[in-house]
Amino acid sequence: MWLERSRVGGQLWHRDVRERRSNAMIEDIVQQQQDMAPFALHSLVEPASAFLTSGDGILKES
Repeated sequence: MWLERSRVGGQLWHRDVRERRSNAMIEDIVQQQQDMAPFALHSLVEPASAFLTSGDGILKES
């Protein structure tokens, strides 16, 4: 384990603990994005399907 001495108060800080916390936060964010991905895709697809083209090529809201 790599340690570094803080200049404030002479306390020892575990650098790897901070890195693990940072990595855990990144993993949480990635997991949240993956959990939301199907909903985000649905919200992009649904509005497009709500529009149909008329015979003259103009988009009309259905």
